[in-house]
Amino acid sequence: MRRAAGFRETTVRSAADRAQWHPSKQNAALALSALHTAKIEVNDNAIARGLATVVWPARFQRWDERTIIDGAHNPAGARTPGRDVAETFGDQQATLVLAVLQEKDVAGICAALGPIARRWLLPIDPQ
Repeated sequence: MRRAAGFRETTVRSAADRAQWHPSKQNAALALSALHTAKIEVNDNAIARGLATVVWPARFQRWDERTIIDGAHNPAGARTPGRDVAETFGDQQATLVLAVLQEKDVAGICAALGPIARRWLLPIDPQ
């Protein structure tokens, strides 16, 4: 990986590392890049503490031992929890409760989650 000029390399063990779910690392990198671009100085220790304790509700969140909640809203976002369910539960397939807004890529989201789905529960909008 190439490092951009002016950026320092930092290794931080984050909540995402412990949770096995990593796309939020990209969000953190984007936030740090924005701080750098805006020339806002933030202490390395503060960044490390923040990333180590951050919580991403509804992002591969364990409700209980067998229930995972994830708010993925596009195919790219759905591929990651699909992969992580397979890594967490092996070959067991899941019952998915899926609610998607009309303007979203429903087919793409379903294709991303399809490999882990045993059964789909689809709430119906009564309107």
